[in-house]
Amino acid sequence: MKKIIIIGFFCLFSAFANAEVHVQVEPSQASIDDSFRLILTQDNLQNGGIPDLTPLQKNFMILGTERRMNYSIINGQAQSSSEWTITLKPQKEGKVTIPAIKIGRDYTKPLTIEVTTGTTSQNSSKDNSANQNNQDLYLTTEVDKKSPYVNQQIIYKVTLYNSKHLLDADYKGPQVENALLIPLGEEKRSQIQKNNVTYLVEEQNYAVFPQKSGPLKIKSPVFTALIYDFNPERVKAQDKTINIDVQPIPKEYSGKIWLPAKQVKLMEEYEQSEKTIAQGNTLIRSVIIEGVGIPAQLLPTLNFAETDGVNVYPEKGKDKNRVTYGELIGRTEIKVTYLFNKAGKITIPELKLPWFNTETGKEELATLPAKTFEVTPSNTAPATNTTQPTLSQNQQITQPTKEVSELTTTPEKFDWAWIVAALFAFAWIVTLGLWGWQKRNKNTQRGQYKNVLNNLHKACAQANPQQTRDALLKWANLYWPDAPILNLTDLTRLTTDATFKKQVQILSQVLYKNKEKTLWRGDELWSSVQQLKKNNPRKKENEQALPPINPV
Repeated sequence: MKKIIIIGFFCLFSAFANAEVHVQVEPSQASIDDSFRLILTQDNLQNGGIPDLTPLQKNFMILGTERRMNYSIINGQAQSSSEWTITLKPQKEGKVTIPAIKIGRDYTKPLTIEVTTGTTSQNSSKDNSANQNNQDLYLTTEVDKKSPYVNQQIIYKVTLYNSKHLLDADYKGPQVENALLIPLGEEKRSQIQKNNVTYLVEEQNYAVFPQKSGPLKIKSPVFTALIYDFNPERVKAQDKTINIDVQPIPKEYSGKIWLPAKQVKLMEEYEQSEKTIAQGNTLIRSVIIEGVGIPAQLLPTLNFAETDGVNVYPEKGKDKNRVTYGELIGRTEIKVTYLFNKAGKITIPELKLPWFNTETGKEELATLPAKTFEVTPSNTAPATNTTQPTLSQNQQITQPTKEVSELTTTPEKFDWAWIVAALFAFAWIVTLGLWGWQKRNKNTQRGQYKNVLNNLHKACAQANPQQTRDALLKWANLYWPDAPILNLTDLTRLTTDATFKKQVQILSQVLYKNKEKTLWRGDELWSSVQQLKKNNPRKKENEQALPPINPV
């Protein structure tokens, strides 16, 4: 009998431990006068079924249930989930436990929520102001934090309550300046009862990412509609503007890149698993940055350092955002091509990305380990290539000697030889003159290029966008002499360097899109120019080189 009890206990424990049901409560705090939603999401539909809500009846009143099926395809694999939304109203105050609920063969984890004595002062003021306008239709807004950091996610929640049949409805979303605003999935619908009135509730969440520190205002959305009744009436629902105080980057943060998120992961994929590669061959590497609570637009551009014997060619990252269980997940994938031009052991260095954990308030580091490849020499032997031209030159030198000896016996051929020699001498003199003129011209161009590059460096150091634009265009015309360059947009079409493209786009936004004065960092643009020159160096003329021996 004891063995049966122990086995049953472990079976029950394993059911809880391997539960594939995610539990979410909205809002996290409930009032004795209001209802809240319990959301159950089940990933494995094979274990699916109808949830057993009997344990909830002890402390809650069940007002309604709703089910939604979600289907998606990720990396070519189909995934599906089932979402149950149960609207509950608490029956007592204080800390109330939501017991484990069975769905098919899975169980949820118990949760504890705080039930307050009544509506909070904030919500009551909103409801009162809304009820003064119209009790049949009103709108509320709230945020999950009032003092976030720069680029940290703020959840802005909009809830619309309606108890009438509406026509000609119009919705204008929230407005915010100096911030990114991204909707978090589709709206959710449910029914609740308030003051003996049944309301249809529509809820939409937004993710707000402030772009600078200081005060931030989020203007409420506006909903207008026509109530279909005996006396049709045009109604309007709107809430107050929410003020937020955005904090700057904390001083104790040591990373060069400010990246606040709930979670950040670095992943990589190589096109081949072998660690041996032939000299002169290329290898494609895909580096993926994935962050929770951060959009792909705010993920940083990685710096792939070059090592001796390897040329690195990163492409522009492919950005993608998705919403999973109400969380915004940003993802960018960067393809990097490595050209191995030296034999021996070549190590691709470790990649580090510092980030700030908004959940713990601590700095963390995402890393990709270094990877070493054995580069084998190419099949071509350079020694045989160098000896063959030496033999051919000796043959060319000895052969004219025989011809001269033969020409001495024939006066007519001897005269022609002198004429040919004179023509070669004249061509040699002309070549020397052209070479000297070309050398002086290249020295002039080199000096002009150096002056333009210095002016660009100076403008970037002074953080002057207008002077930087003019100097950048002058430098680009010298760097790409055969390309027609009229504006900054032309520069982004001439190169595949993702970092340089991004800095040029930022400069364009500062110059043409921002009406207010913003702090622009020219040193980042200068670093991208230096990296571009390093990845794609100009052909260096050998000042000691002599003109060709045979000017043809």
